[in-house]
Amino acid sequence: MGFYFNDIQSVTSMPLNLWTHAAFVFDVSNRQQSIYVNGVLNQQRTASSALKNAIGNFTVGTNEHVRTPNNYFQGYLDQLSINRRAKSSCEILDTATLAGYFKFDVDSCLVDSGPNGVMTKASNYLIISGHKNQAISFSGAPMSYFQASGFTGLGMSNRSFSITFRIQPQILSGTLVHLSTSSLGTGSQCFPLLGFASNGAIVAQILTKNSTVAAVTGPILPLSSTWIEIVQTWSSTNGLKLYVNNTLVSSLAVSTFLGSETTPNYLTLGNCLNGRDACVNGSIDVPGPFTGAIDDWRIYNRELNSNDICTLYSS
Repeated sequence: MGFYFNDIQSVTSMPLNLWTHAAFVFDVSNRQQSIYVNGVLNQQRTASSALKNAIGNFTVGTNEHVRTPNNYFQGYLDQLSINRRAKSSCEILDTATLAGYFKFDVDSCLVDSGPNGVMTKASNYLIISGHKNQAISFSGAPMSYFQASGFTGLGMSNRSFSITFRIQPQILSGTLVHLSTSSLGTGSQCFPLLGFASNGAIVAQILTKNSTVAAVTGPILPLSSTWIEIVQTWSSTNGLKLYVNNTLVSSLAVSTFLGSETTPNYLTLGNCLNGRDACVNGSIDVPGPFTGAIDDWRIYNRELNSNDICTLYSS
């Protein structure tokens, strides 16, 4: 962050050929300069003097005060935004890591309320009263589903992720969340991330290598009007974890996640579509349409910790 010889520099080098979220904050009230990398505070200092700027052009991709050929940026930029206030660390973390957020409310039932605005579609569903405002309800019909696409992080090997939602099941069977490289639920890589075992227990799993799934099994969920919070997390450090109602119910030390290494990647909620017989299903014995309701679905490009999960559960 350059303020004309009153600068701050990140302590981390940016990796090549990987998307990195960078945020620069200047708080005029205390002259504090901050750099965030992937939502985490990386460097901070107090400027020696107030920022003195005038109206002018905003230039992206080059620095007119650096000599050629070092003045041009080589790479990609996406979702550049400028806010005329100092954002909080919480806001920046969400912007950097919240890959998708679906409230399923009446006024925006199929809209991504997160920072990325990913594409969605759905079939044979209802919008009903939910845990927060409204929720999406699936009938269990073969083509009852909700689908979102554009999750670059889930296509990359060994990148941390978390999936959270509230659920009100009517039948304890089927697929809850399915990942695929095709909108049909199939493709070069496809498998269910969350679903039910044959005895009705909830299952969370990941693909560790070709045709090999690592799974953890949770409890048999109650069939009632109560909304149940489900959280699946994975990181190479802490492995695969499954939480039910703010309680860690199962975990597995698995340090690898096999991504498709391609785009786009599709997440299908409440179904696996044509992936029933074409994909690696692991411990989800009867993949297919789910019967019940889901609310407040979130996908993160990071591992949520216990404090994050507690905050979501209490909200």
